[in-house]
Amino acid sequence: SSSCSSTFSFRAAHMRSRQAGRAAMEAAADREDALAAVRQEGADLRFWPPELRSDREVVVEAVRQNGIALAYAAAELRADREVVMEAVQQNGGALEYAAAELLADSEVVLEAVRHDGSAMAYAALELRANGGRVIREAAASHLALAGSCAPVFAVQDVVVQ
Repeated sequence: SSSCSSTFSFRAAHMRSRQAGRAAMEAAADREDALAAVRQEGADLRFWPPELRSDREVVVEAVRQNGIALAYAAAELRADREVVMEAVQQNGGALEYAAAELLADSEVVLEAVRHDGSAMAYAALELRANGGRVIREAAASHLALAGSCAPVFAVQDVVVQ
């Protein structure tokens, strides 16, 4: 009787192991498919399951192709400074989807504003209210965009020294 139950438990363990192996292979294939998809169109990140939207490499590839894909990334990656910097370098407007603490990070905001002056609208109040380096960069960007159709923010009540 003991050999019968040990054979059964060996077979059950073997089956679980095969199922786990198959699931791991499917997950790896999904990951490779996700990487290929987001390299073509970053916003396709929205179609992948949460575990892939939490995968740093998949998200970085997505935001390199389309910074706005940051909107579909897991919260912990929207709070990852390097991921957000990749996103705002591709599209300054991606700042809108960054975690609150990064909206107060002057380097992140400055990078976003360099690429899109209107990104200043998403910066933390303390960065919008001071007349520091970020505001000067935003004001310069605003002036450069003044004649274009690009959306701009209004610099009001700010003394730039």
